[in-house]
Amino acid sequence: MKVLKRRESDNPPEPYMYSMFSAYAKGAKNKSISLKLGDVIETEIIDIDDKGRGIGKYKDFKVIVNGGTVGDIVKLKVMKIKDTVAYGVPIEISFNKRLKELY
Repeated sequence: MKVLKRRESDNPPEPYMYSMFSAYAKGAKNKSISLKLGDVIETEIIDIDDKGRGIGKYKDFKVIVNGGTVGDIVKLKVMKIKDTVAYGVPIEISFNKRLKELY
């Protein structure tokens, strides 16, 4: 933290001014990775959220899709993008390999 000197003026600012810089990056850094509405992508479901939706990863994006279980490969259409989270609807679900082996 760097302390700045108090400026002389008729309306003095706060007695102690400081500047802080974050060491953590905000948002997606690689601008060449683009995901647009309507894109069709494929991802593996790696987790389920509290609403029962599947969660996957696509490049630097977290992808949330209705349907599927952990291990499923989902082909989906991107319907909404918010920061680094993409929401999609499933087009095709390839079921979990472990479940196929059981039947």
